Amino acid sequence: VALLLLGAVACSSTVDFDAPPEIAYGEEICHECGMIISEARFAAAYVTSDGEVRKFDDAGDMIQHHINRYEDVKVFWLHDFDTAEWIRSEDAILLAAEEVLTPMGHGIVAFTNVASARAFAGLLEESHEDEIRSWDGMVTAFEYGEVHLAHDDDGRHAIEINQ
Repeated sequence: VALLLLGAVACSSTVDFDAPPEIAYGEEICHECGMIISEARFAAAYVTSDGEVRKFDDAGDMIQHHINRYEDVKVFWLHDFDTAEWIRSEDAILLAAEEVLTPMGHGIVAFTNVASARAFAGLLEESHEDEIRSWDGMVTAFEYGEVHLAHDDDGRHAIEINQ
């Protein structure tokens, strides 16, 4: 009877898709590259329709993982670069710039609005107005090879972000 009750409780637990996942920074590893996730403002995650959580050290790794494995994802989460608060992908504006040094070199950061993304882009050496995209736009750019900033071979970055 106790086992049946325990099984019923386990099966009845539901995932709150409206709540962002928790990440133990400095302890948990990225599902794409296996590195430790250490910086909240770059960290990203998604939750599959069956409640599985995948965590990543930067947005580019999450996009790569999703494109390569294409799981049935219910919600994608990113951090706003300015506040480090979680935001849903459909509410995010993303900027891709090779001058932005992210954990895996994708150079993708998320913002809650276009004005913040443009203001940040204005701090970079080169103009990146055309690299400001919606979540869907950034995923499409990855799929078509328009964004490929990962693991820059020459290691050049105009700025390192340490606010």
